[in-house]
Amino acid sequence: MSAELLQFIRNYSHDFQNHLQVISGLAQLNRTERIREYIGQVSGQIREITKIVKTPSPEVATALLAFQQQAVRYGIPLVFDIKTELDGWPVAGDEIRSLLVQAFADIGVLLAFLEGISEPVTVTVVGADNKFIFRVELPVTGDASVKGLEESLAQVNMSLEPFEGRASVLVEKSSTRIFLVFPRREE
Repeated sequence: MSAELLQFIRNYSHDFQNHLQVISGLAQLNRTERIREYIGQVSGQIREITKIVKTPSPEVATALLAFQQQAVRYGIPLVFDIKTELDGWPVAGDEIRSLLVQAFADIGVLLAFLEGISEPVTVTVVGADNKFIFRVELPVTGDASVKGLEESLAQVNMSLEPFEGRASVLVEKSSTRIFLVFPRREE
């Protein structure tokens, strides 16, 4: 088990204890409607975690779990859509896991401006055209600076370069998208 995955489990255990404390406090205040809402929020987070842990690649799962945890700390809801079996993943092992965890950590820091939003950030993982594509779709917000996002992704691009991967930003009327692209490689 990787160090990143163990850290996720430790953090998740701590978060779970916090959720129970919040529910207990709301129960003491007899706020049953708020308890139902809170349980719904936590259930949504657990559904997304379940999608991630079903990912057949431990490297991808570890990175996405760490990213999910970081987003939750900012109060950013995430929705995951994993549309590939990840066959032909570029490289297995600690090197790619660390790279993915770092790339998603860097992107997670960029999302701080979304703190407390209600519209979810969607993370889609697809395998297409001999590539793996991780798309992080941000809701429309006036605070997003494309130039700032591109500059911040420079470090991510340096990390992806040895794997022939890249990070980029695309802005449309309805959303801003951050892409991480890895070529497929046969082992």
